[in-house]
Amino acid sequence: MKRICLSLLITLFIFTFGFIPNINNTVYAAPTTPEYDATFNNNMGALFANGTPITISEDAGNTTVTWTGGSAQVTSSTLIFGGGKPGTSFESSNITMEGGTVGSIYGGGFSTNPDESASVNTANITINDGTVNGSILGGGLLYSEVNNSNIVMNNGTATFIVGGGIASFTYDGVRYNTGTEINPQNSGTIVDSVKITVNGGFVDDVYGGGQGYSNTKATSIEINNGVFDYVTAGGSNGYTGSADIKINGGNINVYQSTNRGTVDNTKFRMNNGNIETVYI
Repeated sequence: MKRICLSLLITLFIFTFGFIPNINNTVYAAPTTPEYDATFNNNMGALFANGTPITISEDAGNTTVTWTGGSAQVTSSTLIFGGGKPGTSFESSNITMEGGTVGSIYGGGFSTNPDESASVNTANITINDGTVNGSILGGGLLYSEVNNSNIVMNNGTATFIVGGGIASFTYDGVRYNTGTEINPQNSGTIVDSVKITVNGGFVDDVYGGGQGYSNTKATSIEINNGVFDYVTAGGSNGYTGSADIKINGGNINVYQSTNRGTVDNTKFRMNNGNIETVYI
């Protein structure tokens, strides 16, 4: 009876207010219609999924993003966000790429305001084909937070896979940095936990952590196939807590636990594949 009453109350709450409470009392907004902003960052373009599941594909030579009830054509420089704009908070984001070309893909959202972070509880990104000119990122851009992120690449092409978010970025001519070299743990770009699985495709570098002075608390990388220049447990910089790396196949030029910044501890296992140089 108590379970039925609780479910009824939550249903009424969502129906009345459009918010989803979780067990930690964090309140997440229900998914809303995706928005395409062609003028974002001097016409780079951005699509905000706003927690709504989206699929990226190629249609008659054009890259199209579709969702239940709608679609938008985007350019090859467009940034794709699973989350939303400043001050938004969504329970989940789900991005599937089947084809086409985009700039970068973020599991989280975007904000330049430390008082209006954009958050997503659980972000899921699956790449089955297509081209990402920049990075596939588990986190968001600048002041953003993702609690749990899951990136799976089965095929396709990307320059980088980054488990965390982007903490250093120029937006509309202004340079933003959400953290400091002295204490990146206090960064405004946060991913609590990320899992990266690469089964195939073409990626130059894989980073378990984030870019800039970001904070990635725990990361896991599993490489099953592919050819890579660098695989790094931590980020390009910043702070990474625990890192669990498993190499089951593929060809890697350099594996390193730390690039710049800090990694607290790393578990590294190689079951198969080839690595030219290892820096623990």
